[in-house]
Amino acid sequence: MNWLIVLLILVFLIYLAFQLAVWNSRKKWSPADLKFYRENWNRIMQNQDGRYRLMEADKLLDHMLKIKGLQGSLGDKLKKQADSFSDINGLWQAHKLRNKLAHELDAKINSREIDSAMSSFRRAFGDIGLHFK
Repeated sequence: MNWLIVLLILVFLIYLAFQLAVWNSRKKWSPADLKFYRENWNRIMQNQDGRYRLMEADKLLDHMLKIKGLQGSLGDKLKKQADSFSDINGLWQAHKLRNKLAHELDAKINSREIDSAMSSFRRAFGDIGLHFK
């Protein structure tokens, strides 16, 4: 019975090491990746509609994390990589605000909330190696 527990712990540790290796191997962005994400960020930020910017920034972060090898919803990805972000609470608030827009009819969101969420997204992108102006 003890050997089974040890075996399960060993398998779990190997799995974690593999996930960490996949995450670390994808930390470097190619010039084409950098160009793609910067162009998309600039396109998002040029739009005057704050709701649009919020929705698109959330999608862009989800795409980045998918490219890094994470699977599931953006919420699942954030849970798996919480330690990778300097302000995970702000990022969660930004994602929840996006969910409010996506799922609530006539959601009331003010510009201060949108600006705060966009700052959280920008910080998160920097945390994963993409720094936008």
